[in-house]
Amino acid sequence: MSKKVLAILVVVVIVGMVFVGCKAVSTAETTAAAETTAGTVDMKKYAGTEITVLGHPTHHVEGVVQFVDKFTELTGIKVNVELYEEATQREKQVLDYTSGRGDYDAAFVPFMFMVEYMQAGYLEPLDSYIANSPVMFDKPFELKDYPLWVTIPFRPGFDPANPLYAIGQCAYIPQVTYRADYMEQVGIDKVPTTVDEYNAYLAAYDKAMKDGTLDVKDFYPAAVRASSSFESYYSLAGITNAFGDPTLVDLTTKTPFPDKQAWIDGLTWISGVIQKYGHPGQATMTWYDLVPFMQAGQIGSWLDHSGYHGVWQLAKESTIPNATTYGPPLLGPSGRRMSTCPYTDGFAMNVNSKNKEATWMFIAWSVSNMRYQLELEKNIRFDLPNFVTINSDLYKSKIAENNLQNWYDMWTSPELGGLLLDDTDQIINSFKHYPQDVNFLELVEAYQVEASECIAGRQTAEEAVEKAAAKITEIMNR
Repeated sequence: MSKKVLAILVVVVIVGMVFVGCKAVSTAETTAAAETTAGTVDMKKYAGTEITVLGHPTHHVEGVVQFVDKFTELTGIKVNVELYEEATQREKQVLDYTSGRGDYDAAFVPFMFMVEYMQAGYLEPLDSYIANSPVMFDKPFELKDYPLWVTIPFRPGFDPANPLYAIGQCAYIPQVTYRADYMEQVGIDKVPTTVDEYNAYLAAYDKAMKDGTLDVKDFYPAAVRASSSFESYYSLAGITNAFGDPTLVDLTTKTPFPDKQAWIDGLTWISGVIQKYGHPGQATMTWYDLVPFMQAGQIGSWLDHSGYHGVWQLAKESTIPNATTYGPPLLGPSGRRMSTCPYTDGFAMNVNSKNKEATWMFIAWSVSNMRYQLELEKNIRFDLPNFVTINSDLYKSKIAENNLQNWYDMWTSPELGGLLLDDTDQIINSFKHYPQDVNFLELVEAYQVEASECIAGRQTAEEAVEKAAAKITEIMNR
């Protein structure tokens, strides 16, 4: 994807309507009610302040951008939003952090970079703002409205006693998305739940495409992002969990691949799947590259996470909005399920921001039930990690009318590591293949570059893991 800038200057104050649940209320009524309920809260206290926020153009970030005028309307705070491709965003973010200028008051931060940013002192803890700076949109801000799943990854060491640096705007739970209508044509009556069942699923597609039962062209029964970029690592490495211990490196002993055979077995399996059933160029493809194929109906199944309902089933670009179904992460020989891309990200405040109180109001609004209700109205996405939102009548009606009950059941399932899981140790285990180290980016790309070469058929899984191990050892011993 080209590294073009999507810069959006939002300096608007519009007299309009905002939606709370299914009831429309005027902005004036909402603000007045907020001030009355909150007592001392003055939502216009920082009117005229201007802040700048940084992000990348995924559907959950654009969900914030699309409604940022509502925030300005409620608070009088003007917001400049800059969106860049993910790698470019990180470059600009790190440059701003290291310079100390504070050009970006807040930036959208994937949880796995938090170790680096927190240890370097780039981010402002949010705890004092939560305790001492109440905000009120449709209700007072309360941390209890947010699942542990989207707060614990933003605390150092995943420790609830440590400071909180962000609140996740999405909760991507490992999941598999399937083309339901084609499954019926090839005689598959249920979604696979294990690696063996998935192998049989792919074999059924292969037979049907060869004997003409399924007459399609440019169709690929399996997909997983597999480029050499770090964002492909999240999903590809998570497959290892179904084959053994997915720890990339033991940070105590600095040993790469403590369970080397598990990594070899997992990579061998997925390489064989993609080489036989995937797009021939998949070893070069990122999330951004694969989405158009999904929306065009050219992918039969995608091993990844729960966020794809927003781009396959709900997006206007999708040609098959009613042809999808969802399955759990696949259970493998290890007795555990794949952990493909458990993920959350959210806006974190720059410690050098000159407008911290106004920035906090923006962060609180970005994860508020009020804003999430706006996303629901527009059918942007439904992985909205706020208990008030998912218990609302509007949310329940949207799940029903979009035939997403099986998606919702898996997304929230504690047994599948979903949103309602409240066990810290189990949540940490879901993220086990993400090394909690300041060298995160280098470590995961050491593996991903070699894994991508394996999927392209240019080396074996054994060769890929051995080369990656040598690179990781070098990084850890610097």
